[in-house]
Amino acid sequence: MAASQVGAFGNDAELPGRLGGDYVVERVLGQGPLGALLLARGALSGRPVVVKVLAGRLAGDEAVRTRFLRTAERDMRLSHPNVVRVIEASFDRRPYLVMEHVDGETLAQRLQRDGGFSADETARLATHLAAGLAHAHSSGVVHGALHCHSILLGDDGVARLCDFGFARLCGWVNGSGPAGDVYALAAVLRKAGGDRLPPWLTALVDAGLAHPSVRPSAFDFFHEVLTKTSPPEAWIEPDAGHIVERRASTGSRAAARAEG
Repeated sequence: MAASQVGAFGNDAELPGRLGGDYVVERVLGQGPLGALLLARGALSGRPVVVKVLAGRLAGDEAVRTRFLRTAERDMRLSHPNVVRVIEASFDRRPYLVMEHVDGETLAQRLQRDGGFSADETARLATHLAAGLAHAHSSGVVHGALHCHSILLGDDGVARLCDFGFARLCGWVNGSGPAGDVYALAAVLRKAGGDRLPPWLTALVDAGLAHPSVRPSAFDFFHEVLTKTSPPEAWIEPDAGHIVERRASTGSRAAARAEG
């Protein structure tokens, strides 16, 4: 890592050039209230990964360190084409987690550059995001702060959710559990598609933005989308598109328990 890149973090604790002996840090991708986002490579495999390192001021708080690692370990349970995979979580002067590297950009970056999506693009986005969210809820994981910056649009054409649960560390979590995630998903789709949403998706988004007492679950949202679209090709080999089908009966209760 170049000295100028480390220096961009100001008075924050010095960032390592190597993590746990397994990863060599190449450069800083960005920073935020939680800490640094780094591009690294496996020391032996050479495989690129993204590493999130907890900020020095937060790493000094034992309770925050514990929550960070617990959240990362929980997120390692998620395995779905539409969720960024967390590979491992560990500690090397500061807690860190290692995620798969995805070539692409955030939804926020795409919207800022190109404006809104077409009706077909938004329908495809809805399929990917609803599938990933339904899988997370079936595993007892609530996102808590779903927005355009926590959605990655891969160069492979696959949209992925990331940063599950980490909003709690900064007090950003909306506190409304799975229903809050569905509201956030509907808001993201409304922002992406604007007035170009197809009528069926407009109705579904309106339902997602409705009062929690009548709001659909992530599973209902996902299944409704699938009645109008086709499963993405990314689901064919891993068969991950059927995970939510098998676990939908217990997923809402699992997600509610996780939030509590």
